[in-house]
Amino acid sequence: MKFTSKLGFAAAMALGFNSFVPAFAAEQTANPTIVNAGMSYYQADYKDEQSLTSIIEKAFNKNLDEYEIKNTDNGIRYVMDDGLIDVQGIDLNKEGYQVVKMSMKSDLDKLKKNSNDLMSTNKEIVSIKNAVIEVRDEQAPTITAQDQVKTTENQVLDLNSFVSAQDNSGEVEVSFDHSIDFSKAGNYTVNIEAKDANGNVSTDTMEVVVEKDDFYDRIAQAAIAQVGVSQDCTMLVTNALKAVGINFHGWPAEYAQLGSFTDNPVPGDIIIYSGHVALYIGNGQAVHGGWLGNQTVISTVECTNPLVGFVHVAH
Repeated sequence: MKFTSKLGFAAAMALGFNSFVPAFAAEQTANPTIVNAGMSYYQADYKDEQSLTSIIEKAFNKNLDEYEIKNTDNGIRYVMDDGLIDVQGIDLNKEGYQVVKMSMKSDLDKLKKNSNDLMSTNKEIVSIKNAVIEVRDEQAPTITAQDQVKTTENQVLDLNSFVSAQDNSGEVEVSFDHSIDFSKAGNYTVNIEAKDANGNVSTDTMEVVVEKDDFYDRIAQAAIAQVGVSQDCTMLVTNALKAVGINFHGWPAEYAQLGSFTDNPVPGDIIIYSGHVALYIGNGQAVHGGWLGNQTVISTVECTNPLVGFVHVAH
């Protein structure tokens, strides 16, 4: 595989120094062997071969227009049309200080390209440079999140399904900071944080809109709209349920299968009695069909038929 190297990248990375930078000075006491060697210091980006290529260009003052990379037993080999460069002791998949030997050789046509042993070719070594390369992971994760997501009251969202994060380390922990009340309509801001295995952090935000759930209000309003219509109790409830797309008609007791019994009724719940059915509209009132023979009226929840219970329609 061919890669094109750009000298401008080296400047952007601020790589390559002839002496130890202050960040490396703290390492001198812990690593006297490196200090005594008087090696040059460079920084490479974690898992980024291009940043290493920029170091090679800087170290040998060579423009690597085109090259082929090959992995060797203890490093990386750059194969060019006019020579090769071996970088021994480098591992871009590992953070920290690494003692590296860089060897450049010429006359590629006569070299044994598949050899991992530099000296086995018996060719002149043009240049050998020893250096300390500090591999750093300073790349924060990339967060991909929807700007806005919507739900309705009492419909809890799994926020993870709207957010993803990627990182060069491959390991990202995503967390959320929010105070969403899914039972209350409103606009809520969610703070997102993505943290990789090396401590780099990215943040983003997402808006969650909790819309008012008018499902049960529509049932109640559809029942109220039928006041004065001549019909029996079951037709009242059947017609009210059509407002939310429920098509069902049966005996009063059969309406229980449309939901579950509740001790905390809300407007739009079905009221089942022995031999009668009605629609609750709040404040102790209900819409009854078949009243005084066949009228649809608003009256209290109490009636002459024994109460079985309130049914909260499944939504």
